[in-house]
This record gives sequence, C-alpha cells and structure tokens, in this order.
Amino acid sequence: MMEGIQEPWERLPKEPLKAFKAFQAYRDMGYRRDKFVIAERLGIPYQNIKRISTKWKWEARIDAWEKHLDKVRTEAIKKEVEEMTRRHIQQALIFQRALVLPAEALLNRIRPDKDPGGQNRNFEMLSFDKLFDLVVDAAQTFGKAVDIERKARGEPNEISKVNMNTTETVRVILPKIQLPKENTNDNDNDNENEMKDDV
Repeated sequence: MMEGIQEPWERLPKEPLKAFKAFQAYRDMGYRRDKFVIAERLGIPYQNIKRISTKWKWEARIDAWEKHLDKVRTEAIKKEVEEMTRRHIQQALIFQRALVLPAEALLNRIRPDKDPGGQNRNFEMLSFDKLFDLVVDAAQTFGKAVDIERKARGEPNEISKVNMNTTETVRVILPKIQLPKENTNDNDNDNENEMKDDV
C-alpha cells in the first residue's frame, strides 16, 4: 500500500467504528463470509448488517481486498519461483563443474602439462582405468545437469529439426586419445608370441 492512499478494505472516511468493525469481521471470514453469521456474532440485527453493508459498499471492498490478496500471493509465488530458479542454476553449475573434474584429470594424466594449478590432485591416486570409468559415468550424468540448468533458465531441453526429404549423412569425428605407454621391453615380443599361441 502506498502511503497516503486510502485502500477500500481499510476504514473509510466518516465510517463509524462499529460499522468498520462489522466490515472487518466480515472481510476476515475469508471464503465463508456470511452476513447472518456476522449479525449473530456481533449481536446486531441482520437488517442492520444488510443496511450498513450496502451503505459502506462491503461487496466492492471485499472484491478489492480479494484482488489485493491475490496480488500479494502471486508476488510471493513469483519471488519463490525466481529464488528456486537461481538456486537450481547455481546447483546445476556446481554439479557440472564437479562432473568435469574427472575428465580434466584424465586429460591431465594424458597431457600433464595442462594442469598447472594442480586442481586435479585428488584424482592422482586413481588408476587410469578407474579414472576412465569415472569420466564415462560423469559424462552420462553431465547431460542431466545441463538439462537442469536449461530448465531453470527457461530454455528447451531439445532443439530438433526433422527433414524427411534428405539423404544427407552426418559424420561425427571424435578426437583420438593417446593412452600412456607402458614400460616397453623385450617382454613385448613374448606377449605377442603368447597371444598368437592362444589364437
């Protein structure tokens, strides 16, 4: 409410205090408003309640009151949704960052010069296979974290274009990953011979 503005659900100028108290009781009954109940509760004849409700425009004031309450509720819900959206975006970004760390650690294991800050030291003790599995798991979960962020930002989860009149082939080229070489020695030849014998 702005200062200096008379709201219709407040006491009106020249409205007797008793008349306002009756209106206030009626207003605060909510959706179960009943003038008979107010008359009984206040010990005032129903005809008097009916007369003052007409004179002091109770129904128009109630309508304004309900619109005011609806606006207050809507603003509160809007604020809660905005806070929830900010929280979901923040959580999604944190989750995405956490999911990227194993992939960065794997890349740093392959190319150690790419981790100057040593951010991925926690992964140093993992075996290469374990770290690789962690990256695969993270990659599968990463899409969900991205979906959460997109939803929180009001973006669609899928953008697709279907063209039924095309025979175009789409090729996806993935980068080649070089695995670190194990100690190579004369045992390599023995291993190759053993593999030939097994086949």
